[in-house]
Amino acid sequence: MTPGAGHEHHLEQRRGQTRGPRNAIRLIIATFVTGAAVLGVTVIPDQVAGASSDVVLNCNNSGSGSLPAVVAGAAPGDTIIFSVPSSCTIITLTSTIDITTSVTIDGPGAGTLAVSGNNASAVFQVDGGVSATIAGITVEDGSAGANGGGGIVNEGTLRLVDSTVSNNSASGTEGGGILNEGSTSVVDSTVSNNSAASGAGIENLSGSVLVDASTLSGNNATMYGGGINSDASLSIINSTLSNNSANDGGAIENGGSLSLTASTVSGNAAVVGGALNNDGAVDDGVASTTIAGTILANSSSGGNCQSFKGTITDGGYNLDDHGSCGFSSVNHSLIGVKPQLGTLQNNGGPTETQAPALGSPELDQIPRGTTGNGVELCPGTDQRGLARPQGTECDIGAVELVVGPYAITSQDGDTAQMGVFFSFTVTTIGSPTPTIKKKGKFPRNVTLEDISGGSAVISGTPNASGSYPVTITATFGKGKAKEVVSQTFILTVVPS
Repeated sequence: MTPGAGHEHHLEQRRGQTRGPRNAIRLIIATFVTGAAVLGVTVIPDQVAGASSDVVLNCNNSGSGSLPAVVAGAAPGDTIIFSVPSSCTIITLTSTIDITTSVTIDGPGAGTLAVSGNNASAVFQVDGGVSATIAGITVEDGSAGANGGGGIVNEGTLRLVDSTVSNNSASGTEGGGILNEGSTSVVDSTVSNNSAASGAGIENLSGSVLVDASTLSGNNATMYGGGINSDASLSIINSTLSNNSANDGGAIENGGSLSLTASTVSGNAAVVGGALNNDGAVDDGVASTTIAGTILANSSSGGNCQSFKGTITDGGYNLDDHGSCGFSSVNHSLIGVKPQLGTLQNNGGPTETQAPALGSPELDQIPRGTTGNGVELCPGTDQRGLARPQGTECDIGAVELVVGPYAITSQDGDTAQMGVFFSFTVTTIGSPTPTIKKKGKFPRNVTLEDISGGSAVISGTPNASGSYPVTITATFGKGKAKEVVSQTFILTVVPS
């Protein structure tokens, strides 16, 4: 495939509608394939007068009290809640749940309950004219039919809140995680590890998509748009796009109108895309893109941005480590400057993020009151819902670095019994996430293990009684910006 060739897609008919050139990929795909989640208040639409709560009682895929049956029997404006046994963690479907009336599905939490397509069908479909909120669940293992959409197909108005869309697929077609032909909002959610030919995370065929305070990671498209492929209106704010991949457009393939604001786009990969045969961050075809307050960095294996026919506008206060996005220092953007970002992990809030390190060039760059893409960048909140700024000014990207205080916040001692297993958690405050170590010796079979999120665990079965003082240190950042705090911790082991 030559650079740019993939942008002139074929026309097709789909569900009685004529698709434009970029959306009509199935004929070209067939040639290759055939024969070969913001801290804060969650806003949920008001229920209509007389609406009620409907209760899911079990993990069955059909029958009284099952999720499919409750959805099918819901009246407009109803809220569907869950009162299932603690053993009910996955609802495995035998067919797609078709949402034909406006409802709210209010789950117990994405880490508590998953709804699975069993790798045989899509999980949810929202019909045209329907307004649906899906909150607090994981949508997983969905598989697209011929028309695409592995996890969720939306033809109406969809609001996805505090949820995860993961491990869904649209092999040979589009929309591995979500296929949008209406209006979709993804808020405080994670879209990860989905696969498709196009739009592995999200495919925006028509209408509009908003991604707010969410993370798209690990999605892979064999052709276009690892994170998102969009041919309509797309707005991304306070979000992280990390480690997505595609042949063209590792994180985003944009053929419509894109607004990318206060976000972090890092570590994405693509093969085809412009002069460098790379389009690791933004591949902007027949399109318009405006970027403000955003980090674009660490793309493989060349530039961050490629624009074939469209335009990329520097909305100001961006960071482009490769210099391929056409930004200008006149707009207060940093060009050819490497950010210092941590790995994708839990840094607080409902979704994983990449936090800047102490001393990073992206810190304190955006003056208070600055707006970009019609959104106030400073003050405001970051992806986790924490206030901007935390320092003197706001930071570029999705995460505002919390500067101090730095401390070990757990108690400075604990008591264990010889021959009996015990566990104690060391906790800290401060950012970025520290490295936690100890100096000194515990009794045999007792260790300190550094775990993610600024915590460590002292655990084991002591083999001897006595008092064991050690020094615990938490190291935040590196180099000149490094901050180290310490605590004398005494483990007292009493005889059995």
